[in-house]
Amino acid sequence: MSRRITAKLVAPAVWKWLTTTRQVRVLHLFDHACNLVNEHGRVLSLVSEQIGAGPFHIVLSNPFVPFVVGDLSPANGDKSPTTNVVVYPDGLQVGKWYVDVSQTAVWQPRVDWDRLRAHTAVWQPHIPLIHAVVAQYRTEWGLDTAVWQPPIQAGLDRLLVGIREGDTAVMQAATKQLAGLGPGLTPAGDDVLMGVMVGLWATRPAEVVRPLVGMMAEVAVPRTTTLSAAWLHAAGRAEAGGLWHEFGRRLSVKGNRWEEVVARILGTGHSSGADALWGFTATVR
Repeated sequence: MSRRITAKLVAPAVWKWLTTTRQVRVLHLFDHACNLVNEHGRVLSLVSEQIGAGPFHIVLSNPFVPFVVGDLSPANGDKSPTTNVVVYPDGLQVGKWYVDVSQTAVWQPRVDWDRLRAHTAVWQPHIPLIHAVVAQYRTEWGLDTAVWQPPIQAGLDRLLVGIREGDTAVMQAATKQLAGLGPGLTPAGDDVLMGVMVGLWATRPAEVVRPLVGMMAEVAVPRTTTLSAAWLHAAGRAEAGGLWHEFGRRLSVKGNRWEEVVARILGTGHSSGADALWGFTATVR
């Protein structure tokens, strides 16, 4: 008999995933997240409240571990189809657990870029300090001395030149240079690219940004991991994770403190948050 878990939040993309998926495999399995991928290469993530909302997330009430550890064994982390995950239009059967999204609140993944752009004078003066905080973090954790860092920095510099000069050929070449570069489930080069996309959405009109970030995503996605591709697709649609939403809200309000949310973004992944913020501040500056 199934034990039911009612999800707390669900991204709109989850509904399409549930209705178009016939085959599932486990992409990654962690204490607070389980990434699933379907036959179309689309990702859906079951995550705890600690990780929070994202463009392709189902957020579950804590504790998250019992059903994941108990019903998705590490053996299912390979690339074979997973037989103990069954998909329905309103949820997922994971072993003996049923994840119900039928009554779940829908979380909108698109950041309020219009508000952020409207309050540029409020938040842009903080960017040099945020950049310095990120630089210090990268130094303390040795990220700026890692072997993959020089080519990533070169690619970022090249990309920013292309953006400044409106040269799409240079932008494409730089995106190819960055895509999939570095270690991790979301390679560092991709995280920098995502930060650049966020920086563009935050500072330029949507009609100008949309073709640029669409091109960047199209170039990068075939060159990187499945999970990273999902995040790049989302950034191309002006979407981001919950922490970036909070970052945008705090920046756009005069006197609001951004230090805490920046620290939380910096702590995301091994270097994902730091690399994304590096790309963001470099683009805005």
